[in-house]
Amino acid sequence: MKHRLPLSTSLFGAAMLTTGIAFKLNHLMGAVVLSNAGFAVLVVGLIWLMVSIWRK
Repeated sequence: MKHRLPLSTSLFGAAMLTTGIAFKLNHLMGAVVLSNAGFAVLVVGLIWLMVSIWRK
């Protein structure tokens, strides 16, 4: 796969953006635990996808 670097950079940026949104939601309105769990699963999934792209 020749587009490995741009794709993994985009995935890492999306993971960081999602983490920032989750922290902002917690700070502003005290998001519920289920929302935090969803953000955590999403970030782990994006990072896992990025690592699997680099291994192929």
